[in-house]
Amino acid sequence: AMRLIASARKLRGKPKCLLVPSKIDRNTATGRNIELILRQFGEGVAPAVSQRVAYADSIAFGKWVGDYAPGSKAHLEVQALTAEVVAALEQTPS
Repeated sequence: AMRLIASARKLRGKPKCLLVPSKIDRNTATGRNIELILRQFGEGVAPAVSQRVAYADSIAFGKWVGDYAPGSKAHLEVQALTAEVVAALEQTPS
């Protein structure tokens, strides 16, 4: 991931970047500390997206998780991630 970011920056200057922890299992030491671990790379870290059954089930039914399981933990994770991305984009000069 860091090589891809470096490559993009070499081609396009310094685009904003957010690392998004995904399929996180908070029952593991790494899962509990993933944000701290990723911050060591010097990039922004977005809210984590856990490994949840609702994501797989929503895909199986051809729906996004907000329609399939509104108000679920999975839906709330996607909303938090969306808010973080929107906030980062609003801080980016045009």
